[in-house]
Amino acid sequence: MLITVASKILFILITLSFLLPSTNANLLIAAATNDKLYLINSSAVTFEITTKVSHLEFLSQKYLASSYNNEITIWNLKTFKPVFVLRRHAYEVLAIKSLDEDNFISADGSALFFKWTEFSFSNVSNFSTNLNQEKLVFIKIHNNNKTAVGYTRLNTVFVFNIQTNEVILNRSFYPINTLEVLNETHIALASQNRIFFIKFSNTKLIPFIVLREPPSCLMFLSTLILGTINGTLYPKKNKRSLGTGLNAFFNAF
Repeated sequence: MLITVASKILFILITLSFLLPSTNANLLIAAATNDKLYLINSSAVTFEITTKVSHLEFLSQKYLASSYNNEITIWNLKTFKPVFVLRRHAYEVLAIKSLDEDNFISADGSALFFKWTEFSFSNVSNFSTNLNQEKLVFIKIHNNNKTAVGYTRLNTVFVFNIQTNEVILNRSFYPINTLEVLNETHIALASQNRIFFIKFSNTKLIPFIVLREPPSCLMFLSTLILGTINGTLYPKKNKRSLGTGLNAFFNAF
């Protein structure tokens, strides 16, 4: 086990975000349940507020962004009070990705990606015509701030280049639990209790591992981290090593 978000709180985890320590600061975790938003430092819950949250993202040491339906709320981390409510999206916000100090990208179910500069709308990438009247139910933006992946209720997977407005991948797969962008050429797909890798260039499904239970979230850092709905994250290792060994595994396909 890598981390349990709260040992003294019993809840169904909806989403969470990490803020890595700066000088003289502790690790901060923002976690949301069905009707609560928690700010947790290295040892205890420091704030608890009743609110609806679907997605969270730390924007800086000063601000936290949360979304619910088509609204984005910007929270001041010193007072833990909302300072902005952004209502540009017409559909549910499915992703928020920090760019640099207080600038970020948000994306909604119609495949509109908005860029925000100092909390003001500045640019949009529009892929809605590629959805064939479907709506995305999941979006993840890679740390390169260029590649985004999403899927629809009909299990159609899309990979977008939000800098060039190019659709890299558009293909239907098995029933999907969740997705993760691994690098600029591969994504990970969880289907029931199996995980596959997909290479963009040939859309080939690469079987990776079979698990005892379906993961509800995937996160790729130096290893592939699996998450369950009870708030527990743990790294998964097997004979096909992750991390640095993953590059060699990719190069074989």
